[in-house]
Amino acid sequence: MPQFTFEAPDERVASIGSVDRAAVYTHPDQTRNEATLLSLRWSMALGDDMLAEALLYGRQARRTTINGDEAEEDDDDGDGGDGGDDDDDDDDDEANASFNRTATRQEAGGLSLGLSGRAGSHRWQAGLSLDVAQVRYEQTEQAGRFDPTRGVDPIDGEEAELSAAVRGATRTLGLHASDTWS
Repeated sequence: MPQFTFEAPDERVASIGSVDRAAVYTHPDQTRNEATLLSLRWSMALGDDMLAEALLYGRQARRTTINGDEAEEDDDDGDGGDGGDDDDDDDDDEANASFNRTATRQEAGGLSLGLSGRAGSHRWQAGLSLDVAQVRYEQTEQAGRFDPTRGVDPIDGEEAELSAAVRGATRTLGLHASDTWS
């Protein structure tokens, strides 16, 4: 099925990706992930029919991305938002792209303690857990220009602007108990 966009009245232009779905619309498009997990487990028999256990863990994850995108259109120079250079500064090198960066960092840790045992025909368990986590996310945008391959080059001297910053934290306390009769 053909896919088209209408750039102007009576102009049909094939959509990016409709001709070659493997084609890259913009680049760079880079993602880097790092993750670390450390856990310690301990258990100890407290007699013939009872067991104490503990688990301690810590986890850290980082993700950074760099990508190019088409710049948001504005109408500051009176060009009607069509991206043309209608001002009188003889500058044909306006920003037509955006060089974007993101950084996400997550940290989590937890502790669980448990006690289990057997009494006659009953198997029982009791325990508690505590988990804490925090996440930080930041996104910046920097004005750029497309090169002939649709790659985005940041404009020298243009500062990257913070476009999003989010922080969150959670704490969870859990208690459990069970008795199974067999």
